[in-house]
Amino acid sequence: RTCALNVFDAETMSVAGSVTGLAPGEQVYSVRFDGDWAYFCTYETIDPLFAVDIADPENPKVTSEFEISGFSEYLHVWKDGLLFGLGREIEPSTGGSEGSTAAGMKLVMFDISDKADVTAKSTLTIDEDWSEALYNHKAILIDAGKNIIGFPAGEGYDVYGWTAERGFFLRARIETGAWGWGMRGLYIGNYIYVVSDSKVTILDTDDFILSAVVDY
Repeated sequence: RTCALNVFDAETMSVAGSVTGLAPGEQVYSVRFDGDWAYFCTYETIDPLFAVDIADPENPKVTSEFEISGFSEYLHVWKDGLLFGLGREIEPSTGGSEGSTAAGMKLVMFDISDKADVTAKSTLTIDEDWSEALYNHKAILIDAGKNIIGFPAGEGYDVYGWTAERGFFLRARIETGAWGWGMRGLYIGNYIYVVSDSKVTILDTDDFILSAVVDY
């Protein structure tokens, strides 16, 4: 088993070009397209992030392959040549998609400014092993302009920020007392609203202090 990227002709749906034979024995966990570039993560024992130039549909080219422990299940273009990844960290002594041991959820900020040399600027592993955000991108609230990365984690909802100096840092943790299936975050003006199955929690984005809780 290997991984591949195929580029299709939109009119005929025939393969115009492809890159094959990538990451033998692994499988693709996340993909992000951004203009003339495609990024995807595979996993078996480590997490390679591939950068692929698809400007020429008939001749796509892998320009970089960056290896990091764990794997990303969601990728999102941040800003200023950065790519955010959310996934899992894996215990170094284990590995492989069968029987691997998760060491927690992992946040990664990849530096994709140099397409020939993708790296990671910072990572953070948090002591949570479950989030709907790992399976459903709609569970993630992310906005680089507001410096907000929010997602359900365990029995709560976490809001993070990121800077080059500090890396990832926790802005707020909302304890809901329930697992986060269907929990969603959104912002309106200067407030973040976190909606669970029994309440709406409101945060002021000026200081990320709790403003109100509405039970229903």
